[in-house]
Amino acid sequence: MAMWGRPPERVSGVWQAYRHTDKRFQPLWYGGATIVDQPSGRWHEQGRQLAQYLALSAHGAWAERCRYASIRDDVRRLEETRMLWELQVQDHDI
Repeated sequence: MAMWGRPPERVSGVWQAYRHTDKRFQPLWYGGATIVDQPSGRWHEQGRQLAQYLALSAHGAWAERCRYASIRDDVRRLEETRMLWELQVQDHDI
């Protein structure tokens, strides 16, 4: 059974999006000689193409990081040092 009574409307636009990365990495991975072995995640299965997770707010990006890394207290939160990237995303048929 479908989740929706009808398919969602298609959207187009430009959005500000945010992404946390390890301080050693750029915001997005574009391929190349380096092979990245991304572990399975919320929207990704290990061994398949990479998922590049974005959020529509800086707080949302941080919340996703906390969920993924099981950060549940201020001590652990303050130990975490990451890069926060702001990206402009444009698509014409989502």
